[in-house]
Amino acid sequence: MTFLCATLALQVDCSEASLVQRLREWCYGAHDKQGQKRRELDVSTCFALVLQWILAWWPADQPRLALALDATTLAKRFTVLCISVVYRGCGIAVAWKVVAAPQKWSWQPYWLELDELWSFVLKKANDSWIWMALCRKTRQVVAYAVGDRSKRMCQRLWEAIPQRYRQGYCFTC
Repeated sequence: MTFLCATLALQVDCSEASLVQRLREWCYGAHDKQGQKRRELDVSTCFALVLQWILAWWPADQPRLALALDATTLAKRFTVLCISVVYRGCGIAVAWKVVAAPQKWSWQPYWLELDELWSFVLKKANDSWIWMALCRKTRQVVAYAVGDRSKRMCQRLWEAIPQRYRQGYCFTC
């Protein structure tokens, strides 16, 4: 880290100590930073751009994209929720959220699990898809939709999800 800071400090023309402090405060809210004219960085505005950049370099012969979800607790103070694209055994973080970690599993309300199941009535020609949104913490079905496996049905599920759950980050492939 010291070598990285020394090299970067030369590039941005500032002292190494100043750069270390700026990097330390990078994830803080504006009111928690030292000095005047400090701003808060909303990294969520970059998530779609990072994913687009990765997909622009994605091999055309690989139509599937593997995602990894990770919740890492740091010093029993914070939990970092991270979504990464997995490529050649490496995870490339495309979205994250840092939450306080005062108690075990406190991060779970931030994630909904979306899933679909295939079923049929009497014969396979009468097939239906059941789309569900589950709360990770309570295992409660938050919303559902029944129909075919189309973008329209996915949109119907999204519209059935209560507004308080839709205010988080959303990722689709």
